[in-house]
Amino acid sequence: MPARDPGVRKEYIKWYENKYGVPNFNWSDVDIHHIIPLAYGGYNDFDNLIPLPEDFHRQEVTPWWASYGKYIPDGDDY
Repeated sequence: MPARDPGVRKEYIKWYENKYGVPNFNWSDVDIHHIIPLAYGGYNDFDNLIPLPEDFHRQEVTPWWASYGKYIPDGDDY
């Protein structure tokens, strides 16, 4: 599993604004979400990242992914 890189946020914001322009939201109100989490084979490349509102990310997305692992079938379930 790739390590979480603390510098990715700053680099991603710079890349995002260069590609899409300055957004109409405040970066301090968003989390940078890994579309495919690192724990499930995701990576820190910008094409696997997306800004999400902090509350939505922490209250909906993160708990969903946390529960996802409980339902991954093992080899006996096929």
